[in-house]
Amino acid sequence: MLYKKILLSYILIIVIPLIMVAAITGNITSRYINEEVKKTTFQTLNQANKNISKMLENMKNAILYVSMNKELQYNLSRNGGETPFQINREVTAIRNSILYPGIFNENYSSIEIFALHKNQYPMRLEQNDVMSSKVVENKEWYKKTIQQNGRLYWYINDDFGKQMISVSRLVFDIKNFAKPIAVISVDMDMSKVASVVSDIHLGKTGKVYLVDDKGKTHIFRGQKLFISLYY
Repeated sequence: MLYKKILLSYILIIVIPLIMVAAITGNITSRYINEEVKKTTFQTLNQANKNISKMLENMKNAILYVSMNKELQYNLSRNGGETPFQINREVTAIRNSILYPGIFNENYSSIEIFALHKNQYPMRLEQNDVMSSKVVENKEWYKKTIQQNGRLYWYINDDFGKQMISVSRLVFDIKNFAKPIAVISVDMDMSKVASVVSDIHLGKTGKVYLVDDKGKTHIFRGQKLFISLYY
Protein backbone atom coordinates (compact mmCIF):
# COMPACT_ATOMS: atom_id res chain seq x y z
CA MET A 1 0.00 0.00 0.00
CA LEU A 2 2.81 2.34 0.91
CA TYR A 3 4.58 1.38 -2.29
CA LYS A 4 1.55 2.41 -4.36
CA LYS A 5 1.33 5.76 -2.55
CA ILE A 6 5.02 6.44 -3.16
CA LEU A 7 4.67 5.43 -6.83
CA LEU A 8 1.61 7.66 -7.23
CA SER A 9 3.49 10.55 -5.65
CA TYR A 10 6.42 10.10 -8.03
CA ILE A 11 4.05 9.94 -10.98
CA LEU A 12 2.34 13.17 -9.90
CA ILE A 13 5.68 14.85 -9.31
CA ILE A 14 6.80 13.89 -12.82
CA VAL A 15 3.54 14.18 -14.79
CA ILE A 16 2.27 17.52 -13.46
CA PRO A 17 5.42 19.46 -14.40
CA LEU A 18 5.42 17.74 -17.80
CA ILE A 19 1.81 18.81 -18.36
CA MET A 20 2.66 22.37 -17.32
CA VAL A 21 5.72 22.44 -19.56
CA ALA A 22 3.71 21.03 -22.46
CA ALA A 23 0.97 23.62 -21.94
CA ILE A 24 3.45 26.49 -21.77
CA THR A 25 5.38 25.18 -24.76
CA GLY A 26 2.19 24.67 -26.73
CA ASN A 27 1.05 28.21 -25.95
CA ILE A 28 4.41 29.66 -26.99
CA THR A 29 4.42 27.55 -30.16
CA SER A 30 0.86 28.57 -31.00
CA ARG A 31 1.70 32.24 -30.52
CA TYR A 32 4.81 31.86 -32.66
CA ILE A 33 2.85 30.14 -35.43
CA ASN A 34 0.14 32.82 -35.30
CA GLU A 35 2.76 35.55 -35.54
CA GLU A 36 4.40 33.85 -38.50
CA VAL A 37 1.03 33.42 -40.22
CA LYS A 38 0.25 37.10 -39.62
CA LYS A 39 3.65 38.09 -40.95
CA THR A 40 3.25 35.92 -44.06
CA THR A 41 -0.29 37.20 -44.66
CA PHE A 42 0.86 40.81 -44.28
CA GLN A 43 3.71 40.23 -46.74
CA THR A 44 1.28 38.62 -49.22
CA LEU A 45 -1.20 41.47 -48.92
CA ASN A 46 1.58 44.02 -49.17
CA GLN A 47 2.84 42.41 -52.38
CA ALA A 48 -0.70 42.32 -53.79
CA ASN A 49 -1.06 45.98 -52.92
CA LYS A 50 2.18 46.77 -54.76
CA ASN A 51 1.04 44.79 -57.81
CA ILE A 52 -2.33 46.54 -57.94
CA SER A 53 -0.73 49.94 -57.35
CA LYS A 54 1.59 49.26 -60.26
CA MET A 55 -1.39 48.44 -62.47
CA LEU A 56 -3.07 51.71 -61.49
CA GLU A 57 0.18 53.56 -62.08
CA ASN A 58 0.34 52.06 -65.57
CA MET A 59 -3.18 53.31 -66.24
CA LYS A 60 -2.22 56.79 -65.08
CA ASN A 61 0.89 56.80 -67.25
CA ALA A 62 -1.13 55.64 -70.24
CA ILE A 63 -3.68 58.43 -69.94
CA LEU A 64 -0.93 61.04 -69.61
CA TYR A 65 0.90 59.57 -72.62
CA VAL A 66 -2.25 59.56 -74.75
CA SER A 67 -3.01 63.15 -73.77
CA MET A 68 0.23 64.27 -75.41
CA ASN A 69 -0.07 62.10 -78.51
CA LYS A 70 0.79 64.04 -81.66
CA GLU A 71 -2.07 62.69 -83.81
CA LEU A 72 -4.64 63.27 -81.08
CA GLN A 73 -3.45 66.81 -80.41
CA TYR A 74 -3.24 67.73 -84.09
CA ASN A 75 -6.64 66.36 -85.15
CA LEU A 76 -8.71 67.29 -82.10
CA SER A 77 -7.37 70.84 -81.86
CA ARG A 78 -8.54 71.62 -85.40
CA ASN A 79 -11.81 73.47 -85.88
CA GLY A 80 -14.93 71.75 -87.24
CA GLY A 81 -16.36 71.86 -90.75
CA GLU A 82 -14.64 68.73 -92.04
CA THR A 83 -16.11 66.54 -94.76
CA PRO A 84 -17.05 62.90 -93.97
CA PHE A 85 -13.79 61.87 -95.65
CA GLN A 86 -11.76 64.20 -93.41
CA ILE A 87 -13.59 62.99 -90.31
CA ASN A 88 -12.90 59.37 -91.20
CA ARG A 89 -9.24 60.21 -91.83
CA GLU A 90 -8.92 61.92 -88.45
CA VAL A 91 -10.59 59.11 -86.51
CA THR A 92 -8.53 56.46 -88.32
CA ALA A 93 -5.29 58.36 -87.69
CA ILE A 94 -6.00 58.59 -83.95
CA ARG A 95 -7.05 54.93 -83.76
CA ASN A 96 -3.91 53.73 -85.52
CA SER A 97 -1.64 55.93 -83.42
CA ILE A 98 -3.09 55.15 -80.00
CA LEU A 99 -5.47 52.22 -80.00
CA TYR A 100 -3.67 49.71 -82.18
CA PRO A 101 -3.39 46.37 -80.30
CA GLY A 102 -0.03 45.80 -78.65
CA ILE A 103 0.91 49.43 -78.10
CA PHE A 104 -0.13 49.48 -74.46
CA ASN A 105 0.35 47.36 -71.37
CA GLU A 106 -1.93 44.32 -70.95
CA ASN A 107 -2.72 45.32 -67.35
CA TYR A 108 -5.67 47.37 -68.53
CA SER A 109 -8.47 46.57 -70.92
CA SER A 110 -9.29 49.57 -73.08
CA ILE A 111 -8.87 53.27 -73.81
CA GLU A 112 -11.70 55.51 -74.99
CA ILE A 113 -11.27 58.98 -76.51
CA PHE A 114 -14.25 61.33 -76.37
CA ALA A 115 -13.62 64.28 -78.66
CA LEU A 116 -15.01 67.69 -77.72
CA HIS A 117 -16.26 70.07 -80.45
CA LYS A 118 -16.43 67.12 -82.87
CA ASN A 119 -20.15 66.43 -83.14
CA GLN A 120 -19.69 64.55 -86.42
CA TYR A 121 -17.42 61.95 -84.85
CA PRO A 122 -18.96 58.48 -84.21
CA MET A 123 -21.91 58.57 -81.79
CA ARG A 124 -21.71 54.94 -80.64
CA LEU A 125 -20.11 54.05 -77.30
CA GLU A 126 -17.41 51.46 -77.96
CA GLN A 127 -14.34 50.21 -76.12
CA ASN A 128 -10.98 51.12 -77.64
CA ASP A 129 -12.40 53.73 -79.95
CA VAL A 130 -12.63 57.43 -80.79
CA MET A 131 -16.06 59.09 -80.59
CA SER A 132 -17.89 62.32 -79.91
CA SER A 133 -18.17 63.42 -76.28
CA LYS A 134 -21.92 63.75 -76.88
CA VAL A 135 -22.12 59.98 -76.34
CA VAL A 136 -21.31 60.30 -72.62
CA GLU A 137 -22.05 63.94 -71.77
CA ASN A 138 -24.93 62.97 -69.45
CA LYS A 139 -22.97 60.38 -67.48
CA GLU A 140 -21.95 61.25 -63.92
CA TRP A 141 -18.31 60.25 -64.34
CA TYR A 142 -18.00 62.48 -67.41
CA LYS A 143 -19.39 65.50 -65.55
CA LYS A 144 -17.04 64.85 -62.63
CA THR A 145 -14.10 64.57 -65.04
CA ILE A 146 -14.92 67.95 -66.57
CA GLN A 147 -15.10 69.45 -63.07
CA GLN A 148 -11.63 68.09 -62.28
CA ASN A 149 -10.27 70.45 -64.96
CA GLY A 150 -7.39 68.21 -66.02
CA ARG A 151 -6.87 66.25 -62.79
CA LEU A 152 -7.38 62.50 -62.84
CA TYR A 153 -10.76 61.11 -61.82
CA TRP A 154 -11.00 57.46 -60.62
CA TYR A 155 -14.28 55.58 -60.57
CA ILE A 156 -16.01 52.20 -60.97
CA ASN A 157 -17.38 51.85 -64.50
CA ASP A 158 -19.97 49.41 -65.86
CA ASP A 159 -20.71 51.13 -69.18
CA PHE A 160 -19.69 48.04 -71.14
CA GLY A 161 -21.68 45.46 -69.18
CA LYS A 162 -18.98 44.50 -66.66
CA GLN A 163 -17.32 46.17 -63.72
CA MET A 164 -14.09 47.99 -64.44
CA ILE A 165 -11.80 50.36 -62.61
CA SER A 166 -11.50 53.47 -64.76
CA VAL A 167 -9.54 56.70 -64.73
CA SER A 168 -10.47 59.68 -66.88
CA ARG A 169 -9.01 63.10 -67.63
CA LEU A 170 -9.93 66.30 -69.45
CA VAL A 171 -7.28 66.99 -72.11
CA PHE A 172 -6.28 70.45 -73.32
CA ASP A 173 -4.70 71.72 -76.52
CA ILE A 174 -0.96 71.91 -75.75
CA LYS A 175 -0.78 75.09 -77.86
CA ASN A 176 -3.69 76.68 -76.01
CA PHE A 177 -4.19 75.39 -72.47
CA ALA A 178 -7.44 77.28 -72.18
CA LYS A 179 -9.00 75.05 -74.85
CA PRO A 180 -10.18 71.53 -73.82
CA ILE A 181 -10.23 69.10 -76.74
CA ALA A 182 -11.14 65.67 -75.32
CA VAL A 183 -11.90 63.45 -72.38
CA ILE A 184 -9.85 60.24 -72.22
CA SER A 185 -10.80 57.18 -70.20
CA VAL A 186 -8.60 54.15 -69.42
CA ASP A 187 -10.35 51.02 -68.11
CA MET A 188 -9.13 47.92 -66.30
CA ASP A 189 -11.36 44.86 -66.03
CA MET A 190 -12.03 43.95 -62.40
CA SER A 191 -10.98 40.39 -63.18
CA LYS A 192 -7.39 41.62 -63.45
CA VAL A 193 -7.59 42.80 -59.84
CA ALA A 194 -9.20 39.51 -58.88
CA SER A 195 -6.32 37.58 -60.42
CA VAL A 196 -3.87 39.42 -58.14
CA VAL A 197 -5.69 38.44 -54.94
CA SER A 198 -7.26 35.12 -55.99
CA ASP A 199 -4.60 33.08 -54.16
CA ILE A 200 -4.80 35.06 -50.92
CA HIS A 201 -6.44 33.09 -48.13
CA LEU A 202 -7.24 34.81 -44.83
CA GLY A 203 -8.43 31.82 -42.83
CA LYS A 204 -11.97 30.49 -42.94
CA THR A 205 -13.74 33.83 -42.45
CA GLY A 206 -11.27 36.38 -43.81
CA LYS A 207 -12.32 38.46 -46.82
CA VAL A 208 -10.62 40.96 -49.10
CA TYR A 209 -12.76 43.96 -50.03
CA LEU A 210 -12.82 46.43 -52.89
CA VAL A 211 -13.90 49.81 -51.49
CA ASP A 212 -14.14 53.06 -53.42
CA ASP A 213 -13.50 56.56 -52.02
CA LYS A 214 -17.14 56.82 -50.90
CA GLY A 215 -16.85 53.67 -48.79
CA LYS A 216 -18.97 51.59 -51.16
CA THR A 217 -18.07 47.90 -51.32
CA HIS A 218 -17.89 46.27 -54.75
CA ILE A 219 -18.07 42.53 -55.43
CA PHE A 220 -16.65 40.64 -58.40
CA ARG A 221 -18.07 37.14 -58.96
CA GLY A 222 -18.83 36.70 -55.29
CA GLN A 223 -15.31 37.53 -54.19
CA LYS A 224 -14.79 40.76 -52.29
CA LEU A 225 -11.64 42.68 -53.04
CA PHE A 226 -10.07 45.58 -51.15
CA ILE A 227 -8.32 48.51 -52.69
CA SER A 228 -8.79 52.21 -52.16
CA LEU A 229 -9.77 54.05 -55.33
CA TYR A 230 -8.96 57.37 -53.68
CA TYR A 231 -5.79 57.32 -55.75
